[in-house]
Amino acid sequence: MASADPFAAIPQWGMVLLLVGGVALFSWTYGKVKPESPSSPSQVSLEFAGTPKGVEKLLGAWGFEDIAELRSSIHYDFLFIIGYAIPLAILVSGLSRYLGRSWSVLGELGSVIAWAQLVAGGLDFVENGLLLAILRGSKIPAWPPLACLAASVKFGFVGLGLVWIASGIVIALWLKVHPSIP
Repeated sequence: MASADPFAAIPQWGMVLLLVGGVALFSWTYGKVKPESPSSPSQVSLEFAGTPKGVEKLLGAWGFEDIAELRSSIHYDFLFIIGYAIPLAILVSGLSRYLGRSWSVLGELGSVIAWAQLVAGGLDFVENGLLLAILRGSKIPAWPPLACLAASVKFGFVGLGLVWIASGIVIALWLKVHPSIP
């Protein structure tokens, strides 16, 4: 069964516009999202707190201003998601289309990995919602482990996409040098 490319219905110029727009959004929001720092609270440490006790320990160590800054950073992260998930999916998709001309299995696998980038973005949206609920004081015990699970799967999918892009570039270059080998 063929896996549908998530951008199959979008013309190439549309993909270029989405890619450029996504990268621009990524670049703009990158400076707005609070970086990981050992001396102050970060989204990643809250994502991986994993348990209500872990969250309680973090929130107890952070001041009101720290939490307000983190909340603001998470709001910017909603735009950051669009700036990484769509460009990664487009890069995976475009590379997979190219590789699929020589090896159909790479095209199929790449389509699945392109979809995984969009799923990663969706998981990031869910995770951000859970983190904001936690920062607003929600004591629902399922939120920290769900945020941790969403973050873990998200990072796994994004890592898979990055490895696919790097590997795909190497394969594409190899195909240029050895066009008769596929």
